[in-house]
Amino acid sequence: MSSFVIPAWDLAHILGISFHPYCQPCYDACVDDFHIHIATANGFLELDMLDEAADALEEIQPHLRMRAEVLDVRAEIYCRLSRWEEMAAVGKLLAELYPEEATHHLTYAFAVRLADSLEAACEILNAVAHQFPDEAHFQYTLGSYESLLGLFERAFYHIRRALELDPPRASMALRDPDIEPLWDALQEVSDDAE
Repeated sequence: MSSFVIPAWDLAHILGISFHPYCQPCYDACVDDFHIHIATANGFLELDMLDEAADALEEIQPHLRMRAEVLDVRAEIYCRLSRWEEMAAVGKLLAELYPEEATHHLTYAFAVRLADSLEAACEILNAVAHQFPDEAHFQYTLGSYESLLGLFERAFYHIRRALELDPPRASMALRDPDIEPLWDALQEVSDDAE
């Protein structure tokens, strides 16, 4: 069985690329513009100028708009606007396009938690937890979601792993209301043992 191949110049035309794929000066200019627009969008984000940040993203060449840097800014804009469903859609796209990055799965799960449910967010993280055993923030977030859901054995495992990876996080964990149900459950077990 043969596969269908689109010649590079046709693919460039379909994607809206305005330069020949083998023209290095055009490529370099496009990449330079990309970095300028990303820096501009991030600057507007720092100033909480969300419309201007979104406008800066629209200046990026269409074939570069699926890059992680662009999608990250777009997700942050949606987050600040409390547009959780849109943020979830962008988070899902990030997680699918860049699955090796734990932060993208966390972005997706966070948005789903607010747009849909904590259970759905926990499922998203559990589905990829095996990929990030050494990511403290990932382990901590998963543990906090499980704590809120009353899945204390699993929550304890993930929180303990996060604290092994990042011991200074322990002081935060002691004050984190998402983990309070876990501490309460551990206290009950301790009281019952006495």
